[in-house]
Amino acid sequence: MWEFLYLHQHILLVLLCTFLDKAQSRSSDHRIYQSLLYDWGFLGRYPQQSYKSCPQTAPRLNFVQWDERCGHSGSTFMSPRGHMVSSPGPLIMDSHGDLVWVEDKYGQAMDFKVQQYRGQNYLTFWTGSDTGTFGTGFYLMLDSSYQVYKRVKPTAGLGGDLHEFKITRNGTALMTVYEPTSANLSTFGIAGQGWIFDSIFQEIDIETGEVVFEWRASQHYDIQDTFHTIEAEARRPDSSGHEIAHIGESPHTAWDFFHINSVDKDEESGNYYVSSRYMHTVTCINPHGDILWILGGKKNQFTDLSMGRATNFSFQHHARMHENNILTLFDNGKYDSRSKNAEYSRGLVISLDLEKMTASIVREYVHPDHRLVGSQGSVQLLSGSDQALVGWGYVPAFTEFDAQGKVLCDVHIAPSIFWGFGWVKSYRTFRSSSWVGMPSTPPSVYLRPRDKRVYVSWNGATEVDIWVLQGRVEVETEIQAGVNATGDDTFQDLTYARKEKFETSFSVKTNMPRYLRVAAVDRQGHVLGYTEVVDRRVGNAPSDVAYHFVISTCAIVVVLCLGWYLWRRRSSPGRGGQKKRWNPLGRFWHRTSSLVTSVDPEKEAAPLRTGWDEDGDVDVDEAKHGDDVEVEYGAEGMIQRDTRTLQSRRF
Repeated sequence: MWEFLYLHQHILLVLLCTFLDKAQSRSSDHRIYQSLLYDWGFLGRYPQQSYKSCPQTAPRLNFVQWDERCGHSGSTFMSPRGHMVSSPGPLIMDSHGDLVWVEDKYGQAMDFKVQQYRGQNYLTFWTGSDTGTFGTGFYLMLDSSYQVYKRVKPTAGLGGDLHEFKITRNGTALMTVYEPTSANLSTFGIAGQGWIFDSIFQEIDIETGEVVFEWRASQHYDIQDTFHTIEAEARRPDSSGHEIAHIGESPHTAWDFFHINSVDKDEESGNYYVSSRYMHTVTCINPHGDILWILGGKKNQFTDLSMGRATNFSFQHHARMHENNILTLFDNGKYDSRSKNAEYSRGLVISLDLEKMTASIVREYVHPDHRLVGSQGSVQLLSGSDQALVGWGYVPAFTEFDAQGKVLCDVHIAPSIFWGFGWVKSYRTFRSSSWVGMPSTPPSVYLRPRDKRVYVSWNGATEVDIWVLQGRVEVETEIQAGVNATGDDTFQDLTYARKEKFETSFSVKTNMPRYLRVAAVDRQGHVLGYTEVVDRRVGNAPSDVAYHFVISTCAIVVVLCLGWYLWRRRSSPGRGGQKKRWNPLGRFWHRTSSLVTSVDPEKEAAPLRTGWDEDGDVDVDEAKHGDDVEVEYGAEGMIQRDTRTLQSRRF
């Protein structure tokens, strides 16, 4: 009984908080600002927004902090994945949290961003199978119509790793690879042949697929320099969530001693910059594969002018070299609960003097809550401004900073109360204002006659400025022949609405033409595309038959289960082996001194016996009343008056 009451109280609390949160954000529709209830999880473990005209969903973002300067940084490119993300894939959202484009047919994606190849912009990302710390798959390049332009992968039958796919100005691509390789691990207590995961990067000619350059960590780094022990590797769960046994003893349990997670290239010098998570280093490699210098780790070659803060980064990600020897990286400072070297993670901007071999911190970017992030993460210096974007990787959030490192915008992709579980995460997060999407598919329209509204959206279209609702009284034969899809001038404009969100709706009135469509118009007044033509009397919404069938079936099952429970209760023996009399009201009514029951008025009234026993059944006790009880009966044989309580009742 107490569990029943507790459950109902919890449900009421959740409903109340949900109502309050919806009321709080009603003025901004699905946009949520500074919502504690969101971060407490009252909107769900992964709040999402759905649409009528689009089958995909998008996360609802919580803008914990907002500055108008963030609105000029362009769209946000991320790839949510994790236990709570049922349909992972690349995702573009505008600066205000509205969906621009989403696609789930590729499965989980990582390192999703805009890159240039031969003067054209492409969306690039990795997709494949994830082992937990690296991946095996390939890289996709999508053109402005969201069609696959290239499918790129390493040579020699190797699988492309999830960490890096960087296109250079020379038409090549840098990519990371993990390969099991035999190694002598006797000094680490492994007798016989040992195995490591060698960290490799290849530079591939995108057009021909040929290898331009390849580098292997095992040929240049001593395994003794790692900070990642075999014991720590054994703590890492495999794809099924179990700890890995016999590390280093077979190709399947090879030891990841280096863990390459980013590669960059200086186009002028031809030098490469490699980040090693487990060595705590950023290494500069010349075009011949030789190491020029090492920043960080056990063999750091730089003098730290920032009291050790410029070279003590650990388990870092996403190292990028910029002009004037400015290096950016995401300093995780943590591997797991047993391997952490910092109180919080940070985005770092480091200035390197390659003549004096000194390193100094230019800027640090720290999460407003000083979060310590165990994996993933990114730092992007935004072009055209002095602002920076930090994606927090394992923590589903991103933050934009100004030139002084002050927080401008802080956005949560999922409730902060659940961040420690890793249910939602995004490997890297980027911003870009250069992407122009022109989908090859037409806009989508949704109309259900009883709703009296038509909904329209165009997944991926970035140039739509106005939606125009058009109508025409069509001849049925013309509809079937496809005349409606030609964009002819027999359609008349009925009304228009400016595109302010991903999905726009129009009110459908009875005096409108029977056949409707919606046109997408850009800022210059050019029509970009038309939706299909829909009959406003019929619509194109899916049938509700299946939905109502499921609901009805569930209701029948609940009723049958309740009936079975009551029948079992009535049939089960009571105390003393006697069969219980069925009294469904007895369990819910309080103990009372009056009995309301049905009797035959033609029979002589027997002394009443009242009370409820512990099982909710009538407790018979003649001695309590004797013969001084008067009972009046109504015409239907129901007790109207009982001298014991002097209460009149009518049922």
